[in-house]
Amino acid sequence: MSNEPVAPKEIRRLARRGAVLAVADPRRTPTAALADYHLALRPGTDGILAANLLHVILRGDLWDRSFTEAWVHDFAALEPAADDRYAPEAGERVTGVAAALVRRVAVAYASTKPACLLVGNGLEHHGQGSPPCACWPF
Repeated sequence: MSNEPVAPKEIRRLARRGAVLAVADPRRTPTAALADYHLALRPGTDGILAANLLHVILRGDLWDRSFTEAWVHDFAALEPAADDRYAPEAGERVTGVAAALVRRVAVAYASTKPACLLVGNGLEHHGQGSPPCACWPF
């Protein structure tokens, strides 16, 4: 296991209090084994999965408009994700995650208050996870 953003003991404690856990990871890690939803996506397709989840939230009008208007700059830039090209059914062929599971997770996340996203350290698992760019001084 490369990174454990929340310890399994804490996950179990939160679950007893009603928390729901969704894990997007190609592997069945100890955290994924504790999850209510394990989105076992193909490596490198996490951006597509994110667009599929966002598609459901946008199309279903499931986001908190008052929060978004007060705190999110240029939320309208996400509108292209509502296009059918980003529907979970289209993403399923690429990510390997069932469209029905994507829809369940998106609705669960959008309807949970409060909710949060924790990001692990997946970038360095890709060969080009952090390539040098022209803006770097070397």
